[in-house]
Amino acid sequence: MRSKVAVDRIKHLIDVGADEEAIRELTELLDRDPAAGPLRTTLGILLNRQYRFNDAEPVLRTTIAMDPDDASAHATLALTLHSLGRRAEAVEMARAAARLGAEDGAVLGTAAGDHRRGPDGCWAVPPAAAQVN
Repeated sequence: MRSKVAVDRIKHLIDVGADEEAIRELTELLDRDPAAGPLRTTLGILLNRQYRFNDAEPVLRTTIAMDPDDASAHATLALTLHSLGRRAEAVEMARAAARLGAEDGAVLGTAAGDHRRGPDGCWAVPPAAAQVN
């Protein structure tokens, strides 16, 4: 069972931009409570924010395997795949995210086949998207 104190600390770390520390603490928490799906999605989002797309992909795929209806995990995986240059997979994942109710403009653009990139060449998730439930 995850501790409210640990989750509150992770929220604080995210709020102050301490992504690497939040990643470490999320990883430790998930080692203790592997079924904590929303936390796993948050870990994937944070890994994306750090441009660690190869690390984010398996985290997000595990989340989707555990909860196939997690629209946020599908959306984040779509952005991850897009950033890895795997456009066809990204489009399919983005379409799945849209079917599940994702409303992220970048994801919906990917679903529509819009392959434009941000100014840095990547589709990393913006800081406001990292949420801990």
